[in-house]
Amino acid sequence: MTVNREGVLNLSSRLGGSLFVLFAVFASSAPAVTNYVSLAGGNVSPYVTWADASPTIQLAINVSADGDTVLVSNGTYHLTNTVTIGKAITFRSLNGPTATVVNAQLNCRCFTVTNAAYIDGFTIINGINYDSGGLGIWLTATANGAVVTNCVLAGNYAYYASGGGIMMEANGTVVNCIISNNFCYDKGGGIYLSAGKLLGSLIIGNSPSIAGLGYYGGGVWVGGNGI
Repeated sequence: MTVNREGVLNLSSRLGGSLFVLFAVFASSAPAVTNYVSLAGGNVSPYVTWADASPTIQLAINVSADGDTVLVSNGTYHLTNTVTIGKAITFRSLNGPTATVVNAQLNCRCFTVTNAAYIDGFTIINGINYDSGGLGIWLTATANGAVVTNCVLAGNYAYYASGGGIMMEANGTVVNCIISNNFCYDKGGGIYLSAGKLLGSLIIGNSPSIAGLGYYGGGVWVGGNGI
């Protein structure tokens, strides 16, 4: 059987186009990466092994991409600046909230979340600010789809603002959390919920009053589209 040269060239051209398209699909679907955080890490970017782990949370988040996981080992992580999560990542502790603490040391808010992140398994304490809320976690209006689960938020202070522990302005979900002993100077000592859902969580010992001034929603203040 003979094959004319034109037919071979045409077949090669078609295969080449198909291979290019296939390559482009695979190139645009890079596998998810885990970026590691450990107080004992070697601080070698992009932090893809425990030996090379970042000793700080923000550095690992900075090198991550949507769909990646930032996995945090045991210990207390002291903050001097707010951690910003602006990507749709999974941000998870290795062994849960009893083993992994994020402590803002009354320096700043603990977390600002601006994307659909999944936050799982942290104790989040001692966030503070004097003119804005959500001092444990602030889920901004762009964080639709964000989830906070299996977390403990305690001892966070929102002076002259609402939402001592959590401020939810996005259609996200807070589920299976403990929100306790947080304070604010306006609405929602524990959580200020203007959007999103609060499910299956323990809300205890929070106050919308600092220095004896009473406001609204000691544990939870719900308004707008919050449920």
